[in-house]
Amino acid sequence: MPTGGGALPPVLAKQLAGSLPDALLVLATEHLAEALPADLAYWRGFAHHFLTRLCQSPAGDWEDVPLPAGEELSALVAKAPPAPGMEYLNAAVLCDLWGQLNAAAARAAAGTEGGLDAWLKARNPLWRLVGRVTFHLAENRRNEQFPFAFLATYTHRLSHQAQLQYLPLGKALKEYAGQKNTRALQSLLGPVQAAAEACAFARDLLESRRVFHALAWSPDDAYAMIRAIPELETAGIIVKVPDWWKGGHPPRPTVAVTLDSAPMTTVGLNALLSFKVDLALGDRKLTEAEWEKILNSTGNLVSLKGQWIEVDREKLTQMLAHWRRARTAAASGDFTFLQGMRLLAGFRLGAGGVEFLDGAPEGGGDWTRVTAGGRLRELLDQLRDPSLAPEIHPGGGFRATLRPYQQVGLQWLALMHGLGLGACLADDMGLGKTLQIIALLAYLRNTQPKPALPSLLVVPASLVGNWRAECERFAPSLAILYAHPSQSPRELLENLASEIPRHDAVVTTYSMLDRLKALKEQPWNLAVLDEAQAIKNPQAGQTRNVKLLKARTRIALTGTPVENNVGD
Repeated sequence: MPTGGGALPPVLAKQLAGSLPDALLVLATEHLAEALPADLAYWRGFAHHFLTRLCQSPAGDWEDVPLPAGEELSALVAKAPPAPGMEYLNAAVLCDLWGQLNAAAARAAAGTEGGLDAWLKARNPLWRLVGRVTFHLAENRRNEQFPFAFLATYTHRLSHQAQLQYLPLGKALKEYAGQKNTRALQSLLGPVQAAAEACAFARDLLESRRVFHALAWSPDDAYAMIRAIPELETAGIIVKVPDWWKGGHPPRPTVAVTLDSAPMTTVGLNALLSFKVDLALGDRKLTEAEWEKILNSTGNLVSLKGQWIEVDREKLTQMLAHWRRARTAAASGDFTFLQGMRLLAGFRLGAGGVEFLDGAPEGGGDWTRVTAGGRLRELLDQLRDPSLAPEIHPGGGFRATLRPYQQVGLQWLALMHGLGLGACLADDMGLGKTLQIIALLAYLRNTQPKPALPSLLVVPASLVGNWRAECERFAPSLAILYAHPSQSPRELLENLASEIPRHDAVVTTYSMLDRLKALKEQPWNLAVLDEAQAIKNPQAGQTRNVKLLKARTRIALTGTPVENNVGD
């Protein structure tokens, strides 16, 4: 391709080294607003002309973009700058090159997942917006009666400065009708007609022909468009709304339910939580005056302190009443940490005779926000990031230095135990899961009031000796009973029930759980399963035995993937 004699940047020169039509498409997409030599700028303009016609084609009908009319071709030839080779340029050359561009675009679209739209998006997303109808909704603050303005436009071209150029839909319709440009007319009217078939809002705009004019709108008019946005976008119309539009809808007031630990209580699995209900807009609580304004409004868009918000008064009133009843029920019953976690996660549960999520108005979840308050939020942050929790140490009798990740693991395990929650420690093999459990046992021995419940460790038979060696090495002060014939005499195992309370922990195997009744009758502080993938089959006998264990906290250790299927 000629370059006007000037040296090109290496990247551009490499891009233009391929076939001529591919090089032209590169110029018109990836180098749209760059300064180029006169001859390259001319060829970029030609490819730009082709892409404009391509994007103005009706949806799905772009594989054969018609040639420009004869006069238009002659004008393009006349615009060619003086440059080597340009003396051979004529309408026939441009016709041939137009066909090559058609073929190149078809190949590129066919070779891209998502077709032409995806290919254009990858090259230059602005081109995807050419040939599209856009519905604009804007605020008109100077008119209190009609505080919104509507305009439908058609993006008819992309400037050489990479700026989208809009025409009001009515003007574009007249212009293309005068040019008898049926393809552009089809790309203009097709999405509007599709939207009219899908929703009453667009149908009314089209049948009344108001869609072709600029309109001053009331809040009710604006809200009708807001409600129709999914259908408009499905029909291929681009929708532009004010900056306050977020999350697929305008800001909404919500019934804000805040859960927190009750004053003067220790947070734990069975600890009581407080239950607070407010009306809020985002993170700001609404005042009584603001709530009164919402209740007294007549439309679904209400201006509150200069901000437009979406309101469903009936649903908000029902939700507020529902959650206030739930708050009363929680205050008279036992609303625990576990129930609060389920509520934060969106699970359905009952407490005090009230189903907190059942019984709410249909679709009311969009108007409710359940969050954690101060102390509870701090605790949840620690669960997500154990390094935020207060640092703990195993204490006297522990003869090892934990690596940083092992220290974090110890803090997390201690935090989970303090809450009475189960845990799965899934460090890779060799990273010290055994050591972290021994450190946890030492920590509990040194910090829990006496007498304390013992803990149970269930391990594969092949690892009993390993656990014994590591316990004796790292925490010799722990009193541990090894409930297995390879480690303890038969007399001890026969009198196991009386021996257990004298120890800090008992180490046994999965098979011994079935033989030693005392292990399933004894309440435990911790129940720890090593190589926990051993119970992945819910129908296996050893899995059923493990589930009979009574423990405050259950901890699974595994360095092996546990899941074979969703039932494991």
